[in-house]
Amino acid sequence: MSYGHEVNLNLGNSSIAHSNLGGMGPDTTAPQELLYRHAGTTSEGRQFDLKVSNISKYTPRKPDRNGLSGRFGIVNVDSSSFVRLRFMFVDSEYGEPLVMDQLYFSVFDIDEGQE
Repeated sequence: MSYGHEVNLNLGNSSIAHSNLGGMGPDTTAPQELLYRHAGTTSEGRQFDLKVSNISKYTPRKPDRNGLSGRFGIVNVDSSSFVRLRFMFVDSEYGEPLVMDQLYFSVFDIDEGQE
């Protein structure tokens, strides 16, 4: 499915369905991804999820910190490593991938390697 410019991405309204990015837990029996349920809505009012998965080696410092902090998503990465991530939007009801015509996405490194 493809959606135009009327897409509302708001992690502040989402929840974590499971957190097992790279198979590192804490939800070790779940698929190897971080799944934000109901991360946004399309212009037609359909809810969608955001799946985050690693496409390179993932080394977390504290994987139990992956998830949410207010309106921010969190991916915990050990400061001595790096990871390539895939962000995928899927329809919340059917799980079908969604294509966004345009999306603005910001990344912050708030702690800069501190505890």
